[in-house]
Amino acid sequence: MAEETNNRYWVSVVTPGYNIDMELFEKCFESLKNQTIGFDKIEWVVVSHNSSDEQFDKINKIVAGHENIKVYKLNNEYHTPSSPRNYGIDNATGKYLGFLDADDTYYPEVLEQCYAELEEENAQMVAFRMDTDTNDESNLEVKQFSLLDQTKRKIVIEKGNYDQTKILNGPGMMITTKLYSLDFINSIGLRFDPEVPFAEDNLFNLHVMANMKKSVIMPQLIGYRYYLNGGSLVQSFNRKEAEIWPIAVGVSKICETGLSYGLYMNSIMCSVFGYLSAMLLTSADVSLEFREKIADLLVPYIQFLETVEPSKLDSKQTAKMLTIMPKMVIAKPQLMYKFHKLMHTLGVDMEAQIKKRAQ
Repeated sequence: MAEETNNRYWVSVVTPGYNIDMELFEKCFESLKNQTIGFDKIEWVVVSHNSSDEQFDKINKIVAGHENIKVYKLNNEYHTPSSPRNYGIDNATGKYLGFLDADDTYYPEVLEQCYAELEEENAQMVAFRMDTDTNDESNLEVKQFSLLDQTKRKIVIEKGNYDQTKILNGPGMMITTKLYSLDFINSIGLRFDPEVPFAEDNLFNLHVMANMKKSVIMPQLIGYRYYLNGGSLVQSFNRKEAEIWPIAVGVSKICETGLSYGLYMNSIMCSVFGYLSAMLLTSADVSLEFREKIADLLVPYIQFLETVEPSKLDSKQTAKMLTIMPKMVIAKPQLMYKFHKLMHTLGVDMEAQIKKRAQ
């Protein structure tokens, strides 16, 4: 039996997997075995989701012989990482909880440093930074900046004593660059919404940030290496109506959740609205009726948007786009339908234009 604290593993790491690249999965595994906290203190929960028996068998072969690794097979009607992550949480037993995607890696000291801060501060969450790797030069570059002071090794944030215009962007909204208290997550009954196919991290973390008493931000600690897959959802804007609608519903849930908690949501709302706007601008077969349906759903939230000021988080050009796009593309469906048809007639590649401006 691995060494545990109070009969628990120090950290449970949940990894969902769908059609896993086994070469990348082995690198993911190696990054866990190389953790300076000691691999025996880590519980790894791997959930093979809607995948073949062959994948399940390959995973078990790679991780064979380790008592601290649990491998599960989950088949259901969902096609996002949310339900296997929930399954992983349900089966996790560690004191703290992390999320590591099957094609990504941790840097060696991240779990040890984060565990130490969580213990010292008695916090419910610790956040760190990431960098990226890619298989496709055409991918949008993912940059992680913070509005918090990056000259500090750590920043302790207590509920009721922080600047809301910074906190939601300070630690970022990705779940993979955080560790959470598992008892805290379970105490508020928090799980991912499997009906939300995009920015489910945002929705999860809004609940965390509204309910936590204390968190620790590590502005200088780069602990996660994120692999950019050219086929991922966030890299492709051109979608069908059936794919766009659940994304729009997810955006409405994010807005409603944050506003109901009284959180300052402007930057997050501009970000998710900006992505949906880019999708509506570039998708080839979006009818006027569908655009009007999207407007009916989201205009009640767009009215809360404020001007985005340029910062190290958003350049002047990006800030302008985030401010203008939702109010034009989503809130004025008839105008944008005519504009889209005109661009198509002129042969303008709208997706290429959007990605160029987002670089």
